[in-house]
Formats: sequence, C-alpha cells, structure tokens
Amino acid sequence: MKIFVGCRALSKEELLELIAKLKNLTDLQDRKLLEQVIRNEMYHYHEVHHDCICKLS
Repeated sequence: MKIFVGCRALSKEELLELIAKLKNLTDLQDRKLLEQVIRNEMYHYHEVHHDCICKLS
C-alpha cells in the first residue's frame, strides 16, 4: 500500500477502493495495523493531476 500511495498514480477514490479491498482480505489484527500505517499517508495524499495537453507531431 505504501508503494501505491508513494507513486501517486491513482486518484484518491481509486486508492481508497483498493485499500478497502485489501482490508477485506486481512484478519482483524492485520487490518488494525494497516489502518494505522495508511491513516497518516492518506491524510497527506495528493494525487497527480494529468491535465496537460500533449501535441503529437
């Protein structure tokens, strides 16, 4: 998850969906640890906006 957060390639909504799916695959103890690790990362998460217009020659 830290790699996905660090690369900032996903929108915040996509990342939250991925985190939710991962939580569903973990047991309760691991889920609590995952939430602790991700909470601060998500608070400061800023997705990269792909709003540039590229011209092909």
